[in-house]
Order: sequence, then structure tokens, then C-alpha cells
Amino acid sequence: MIADSLSMRYPQTALVGLRINNVIPPDDYGRFEAEWEDPSRSKGNFWSYIDARDVGTAYRAALEGTSSGHEVCLIAAADTRAKRPLRELMAEYYHGYDSFAADYQDPRSAFDCSKMKELFGWTPTYSWRDS
Repeated sequence: MIADSLSMRYPQTALVGLRINNVIPPDDYGRFEAEWEDPSRSKGNFWSYIDARDVGTAYRAALEGTSSGHEVCLIAAADTRAKRPLRELMAEYYHGYDSFAADYQDPRSAFDCSKMKELFGWTPTYSWRDS
């Protein structure tokens, strides 16, 4: 609400809020193994994460990009941190939350960062699967 108010008062000023999801440094990916044994440990954020290096590039993209008013963008890795399919995990841990977009494919994240791509050309680069 504050950012919305500021953007109305100072329309020449762009405000960007990044909603960053569960930052993990690349040398900490090993902790995911315990969560694979007990997926309930990371269900609170739908098994999502973001590599710390991608957080840096997201901030840079927002700072160097062009926008107007107040924008809020989700920041998450493109994939989940789980080894099991997200559909399966959602059905097991979130009764009734079993609807997915028709084009959803595992291991894609539950969080859509397309607004960040549209506004600033940013997409997450890093994945624990590549390490």
C-alpha cells in the first residue's frame, strides 16, 4: 500500500517489489537430501527455492530495467527442489489443491515468474539439478 501510494504521489518514480522465495546458496544444495526423505519439511513454500546468484541478477535486472508505477514480481527457481512430482506432493500434503495449468510439466516451480521476464527480461538461470 505504501508503494502504491508513493507511485501515485510521484508518478515519475518506478517502484519494484521482488517477492523472493527461499534463497539457497549453491553450496547448500546438499540439504535438499533430507527433504527428499521427508517432503513435509519444505511443503510450506511448495518445494520452491531460488539460487542466491539468481537473486542478484533479479535485483540487477529490476534496477537497470524500465518500468513505471509500482510492480510486484515473484522470484523463484524454474524448478522445484523435490525429487517427487509436484502434482503428487500437492495431492498428498494439500488436500483439494490438485488443479494445475494445462501446460504444467514437472519439475516446474509452482511460482510463475513470467512478469519478471516480461518487464525486465529476467529468468532464473541456476538449478540444483545442474550441480
